[in-house]
Amino acid sequence: MKTFTRILVLMLLLPAVGCNDDDDSPEFFLFVENFEYSTGVLLSGPEPPILQIDYPTYRYHEQANILEGEIDFELNKHLKLIYGSGVTLSGTAGGGGASGLYEITELPFEKGVFTLHEIAPDGSISVTYRDSLFTLAVNEKFIYAKTTIDTVPFYAVGSEEADTCITQTTTTRVISNFGFIPRENIQAWEW
Repeated sequence: MKTFTRILVLMLLLPAVGCNDDDDSPEFFLFVENFEYSTGVLLSGPEPPILQIDYPTYRYHEQANILEGEIDFELNKHLKLIYGSGVTLSGTAGGGGASGLYEITELPFEKGVFTLHEIAPDGSISVTYRDSLFTLAVNEKFIYAKTTIDTVPFYAVGSEEADTCITQTTTTRVISNFGFIPRENIQAWEW
């Protein structure tokens, strides 16, 4: 009877141990990036204090198709795509960069004025940015640029009077569909 009980227990446990919900996990993951570049130029007046940012959390090597960074999500069958988002500042717009990687498990996905509606089997994506609906095939980019001229009031350190300057800022939004990255080319940074 003891042997029969052991066999019965093994027969019940082995299938459960051998089952992995992610056995059919894909070997390639779509990577879409939404990045903003802002560059400012002083047109007149004193140099204003500028915003400094510094928290880039990923790097994509386009030629080698390698994505590395802080990846705090699982690469599994539930992951629809990896979304990278960030900003860089230079000139009177500021200095530095900040970025992050996000797991997208449900569509549509919205972030601000950006909406990703669907993914086709070939990797092309349907996107709305502001009020424009468009499709990006793999390795295509959408670029939106805007230039503004602003009068910027500010207080210099130790001053009780406000100074003003005039700056020109060009902001460029680049939405890129980098296509599919092999699982082995997605590398988490080790701290």
